[in-house]
Formats: sequence, structure tokens, C-alpha cells
Amino acid sequence: MKNFLFRNREAALALIVVALALAVGLRAPVFLTGGNLIDVLNDSSILAILVMGQMVVLLTKGIDLSVSSNLALTGMFCAVVGRAFHRARPRVRERRLARGGHLEVVLLGIGLDLVEAKIVRSSRYQGLRRADNEAVTC
Repeated sequence: MKNFLFRNREAALALIVVALALAVGLRAPVFLTGGNLIDVLNDSSILAILVMGQMVVLLTKGIDLSVSSNLALTGMFCAVVGRAFHRARPRVRERRLARGGHLEVVLLGIGLDLVEAKIVRSSRYQGLRRADNEAVTC
């Protein structure tokens, strides 16, 4: 078993994650409930979508470092719009509150990407290059 874990990095990491989840579950039993699992999956779903997009960029031998900054800016914008929406309608139920402002956030994200694409296209950026002027491949 010990040799298997040393040779198989993914299995060792999975075992560590399970051990950590059990340790946290013993300390705080609410951690291992179904409701918390749904909350964790909901919170990490946006990162999963981002990772899939980044995977496509990397598979096409490109690199895009602006994704995290765009995510942070649109997240802050979402928080500001949500707060303003809540102040304007304080008695609205939380379910309806979550819907307010999503269109604005999506439009901001699309706008940021369009501006970035225009800047990259106008600057004739050709990707990362090595010292011998050969393109860097993944």
C-alpha cells in the first residue's frame, strides 16, 4: 500500500483529501451533511467553469492570464450591485434578491473580454516567445 501511494500521486492526494474531510467532519459534524456538500459544489462551480475555459486556451497552445482579474472584478461588481439591489428593495426575499444584477455582471464580463481582445489584436501580440524566437508550446 505504501509503495502504491508513493508511485501514484493522484491516489495519495485523494487519500489526503478524504482524511482532511473526515478530520474536519469530526470537529464540525455539520461539514459532512448534504446541505453543506451542495453549498460547496455551488461555490466551486464557477471555478470549474473557469477551469474548463482555461483548459481550452491551453490546449490551443495559448495563455490567458487575465481570467482571474476579470473574475475578481466581476465578483466585486456583483457584490456592489447586489448590495444596492438589497438597499433598494429590503423586503424582497433572498431567492429573488439573488437574481438581481446578474445580467449586468454578465455584460461586464463580456465587455472586459471584448476590450482585452481588442487590445491584444491591435498590439499584434503573437504569444510567448523563447530567446531563439520560437513559439512556446504547452
